[in-house]
Amino acid sequence: MSGRKLRIRIGVRGDPRVTRHRVYRRSGGTAPPLTSPGWTQVCMPPTASSCLNTVPAAGVYRFAVIAVDRWGQSVATYSGRRTVP
Repeated sequence: MSGRKLRIRIGVRGDPRVTRHRVYRRSGGTAPPLTSPGWTQVCMPPTASSCLNTVPAAGVYRFAVIAVDRWGQSVATYSGRRTVP
């Protein structure tokens, strides 16, 4: 974390069929399903294992990542709480 910029690490791709990841952000400490209001897509790195996100203000945030391939998308993986001073 640098200022209000957070690097979200997605991890190493284990499946070569994955074409990209979608990263979402939500303010607050809870992580309801991505179909719930409040999630914002913040990046969609095609080949990178991370993305850099600037959060809008100090606070607590959660992130979610889904993998995308030619058949659709995976179930979301949720981060722990991240506090930005």
